[in-house]
Amino acid sequence: MSKSRLIFTLLLNKGTYMLSRNFNLQAVGELSWLKQYYNFNAIVFSIDELLVLNVERGRKDNQNFYENLIKLNENCFMPFAAGGGIRSLDDAFLILNAGAEKLIINTPLITQPELVESLVKRFGSQCIIASIDFKINKNTTEVYIENGSRSTGQTVEDAVKNAYELGCGEIYSPKAISIFFLADRIIPK
Repeated sequence: MSKSRLIFTLLLNKGTYMLSRNFNLQAVGELSWLKQYYNFNAIVFSIDELLVLNVERGRKDNQNFYENLIKLNENCFMPFAAGGGIRSLDDAFLILNAGAEKLIINTPLITQPELVESLVKRFGSQCIIASIDFKINKNTTEVYIENGSRSTGQTVEDAVKNAYELGCGEIYSPKAISIFFLADRIIPK
């Protein structure tokens, strides 16, 4: 029997944590604010895994993201995964050296499939999480990349197949229930 796990996602934009509603970001506060008002240090003991996404628009400041991951990891006693702006092996090493155990990949699934294959080969499929963002339009799904700003023309089913074929070990989506049923149908056991 599978154990239920609580996986929590934090969105980081230039040092400020954000909330997202349909790709529209709203500032919440910096890490010190989260620690003060959300008792973050107590919450982390209830979470099974933490995901941290760099949601900066345009060119991402990976060094700033890396520094924020190090601060977040100081009192973090659960596995965490991070991504957003990974465009090279150097970017991946930066995130892993900050303490992340897994890499979250979105845009390169479409624009740099060779990078995804290299990451899988270098770190193993268990380290690579395919992030699939999508909207439901007229009874069909439409997958987006680049922080939800660009449609890929793919359906969720196409994106799940692509992630599986590239060797990704996990799939993440804010709309996970929809993905779960598709992945169960698409990916061989």
